[in-house]
Amino acid sequence: MIDHKATSEQWESIEVYADDNLYDACFLELRTRVETLERRCEVQLMQLSDLQERHHRLTLRVGHLECELVRDEDDLPQQHCLEAMDPPESDQHTSQEDY
Repeated sequence: MIDHKATSEQWESIEVYADDNLYDACFLELRTRVETLERRCEVQLMQLSDLQERHHRLTLRVGHLECELVRDEDDLPQQHCLEAMDPPESDQHTSQEDY
């Protein structure tokens, strides 16, 4: 997909006529709406990334606590718990580009 973006000069050239030209006014309003949506999307992506990281840390902590409970009950060596806590490659935290 080719990214077509108007330059600042192109936007300025239609701003002059926006009061008299309905089409130019609509383009400017759409630009404002798109920019607002893009900002909201950026904020939501940052929030999602933070939530994913918190989820990842909490999942590891829960797994560690579960392993500690099992180890205490079964008197397993600590190394066994550490090996059980290493998630397979496919379960490790992914970057936001994967979404």
